[in-house]
Amino acid sequence: MPHATFMNTRRVLACVAAIGFYTLCGQTLPSLKESFQELVQGPASSAKPTQGELSAIGKRVTAASPDDIQAALPWMIAAVGTGDEGKRIYAAFGLVAVGVRTDSPALLKDHIGDLVGLLSSSDLFTQGFAVTVLGSVQERQAASVPGLLQSLVAYIKRTDRYTQAQVSAVAFLLQKWQDDQAVQETVESFLSRDLDAASHIRIL
Repeated sequence: MPHATFMNTRRVLACVAAIGFYTLCGQTLPSLKESFQELVQGPASSAKPTQGELSAIGKRVTAASPDDIQAALPWMIAAVGTGDEGKRIYAAFGLVAVGVRTDSPALLKDHIGDLVGLLSSSDLFTQGFAVTVLGSVQERQAASVPGLLQSLVAYIKRTDRYTQAQVSAVAFLLQKWQDDQAVQETVESFLSRDLDAASHIRIL
């Protein structure tokens, strides 16, 4: 990878994560939307975010206004869909930070379909974080998220998905809808698979 390309991508990642009035780039901090837009449209690279940068983007999303989050969400979701691992990880952490906000049901209600769609990704990390965000949204509202139960049941029934993400989905379904017949039948079928002991413990 050319050094200039690597440094430009690292600059974008640093700008997305920056907190305060000025970024590490010496410029006024762009909006959350502008930051993720630049991330999506910037050059691809193998640069991965550091733990410090991931922590920073989580804090920035937590502190952002609902309007800022709403404007940035399409770009955050788009970043997850890129083939760039660094961008995908960054956006995933941002979306998880949105998911744990108390207002996440309102913020993400128009993007549930996008998150459910990520369960069909071939990327194991993407499947896992999508389950996490969907579960976080449901936990923060009393009413059932429309279609979520059915989507997770369908996801768990598949045999070509990331097993550990499916285990998380099973545990969530049992916590929220343990009396639902479709859930009970799906979980029983899932447990009949050749799972390791740790997976059984997480579910039971």
